Amino acid sequence: MIERWGIRARVTFVAFVPMLVVAALMTATHTSLRLSDLDETVRARAQAHARQLAAASEYAIFAGDRETLGQLADALMLEDDVAAIAILNAEGKVLVQSGRFAAALQPTAYPAPMRTLDTPAGRWLRIVEPIRPSRLPGEDAFGTGMAQADDVQAPLGQLVIDMSLARLQQRRSELLWIAAGWMVL
Repeated sequence: MIERWGIRARVTFVAFVPMLVVAALMTATHTSLRLSDLDETVRARAQAHARQLAAASEYAIFAGDRETLGQLADALMLEDDVAAIAILNAEGKVLVQSGRFAAALQPTAYPAPMRTLDTPAGRWLRIVEPIRPSRLPGEDAFGTGMAQADDVQAPLGQLVIDMSLARLQQRRSELLWIAAGWMVL
């Protein structure tokens, strides 16, 4: 077929093919980077929510104030994509629960990595964050002015948050369609 093309068609073909290949590679690379940035942003936001609520609930768990724990959980439930929150004591007993979890709650060993849950209802991100007592400087037995740095206290409890990944999936689909549109252009 190419043998019947004229010189103008052959030169045009040779000029456009590398350009199209480079454009395809650049679009694929850009889209891949954007998708990984989206994933990382959602995970970082989820971790920030968990750490903030864990720090805020430390005293309420110590004092046994379930009302304050409930208020803190309800306040975080107002954030986008947060589907469920549970605050557990050190024995794994649920003190406060808000929302519906994608899968059953189970006390987890520390540290627990973030994990993705696939259910018929969709994809979820589960974050488990220990609620640890604050470390305050204090006098040690030898009068050096600071307690031992390796003196780690047991967690007071743990915080479990389920976040919906539906909006992330929607945004990923949008990015893929945009990339496909750029490829067509």
